[in-house]
Amino acid sequence: MLQSEAIRPNRVPAASIASMMQRVMIQADRALLDRAHQAARDRRVSFPQLVREALERELALSATPPGKLACVGIISTEGRARSGAYEPDPWR
Repeated sequence: MLQSEAIRPNRVPAASIASMMQRVMIQADRALLDRAHQAARDRRVSFPQLVREALERELALSATPPGKLACVGIISTEGRARSGAYEPDPWR
């Protein structure tokens, strides 16, 4: 009977996918994690798969340089912009 390691069907290759991945720990608030877990269930993928795809999508978006400006303009506030205190936009 042949006892070769290469023929055994249940043998995991030395370079399995687990050896190519790295574990990462992140911190996020409970509401965000709950939404992410729900999104993973809705898409029928695992939570780690959802995170990997989100990272790939985010990095692909940031890898493309922004387009050239189509137009540039100047406005005049007649000095009103300097007279008041700066208040950031409420959505920031």
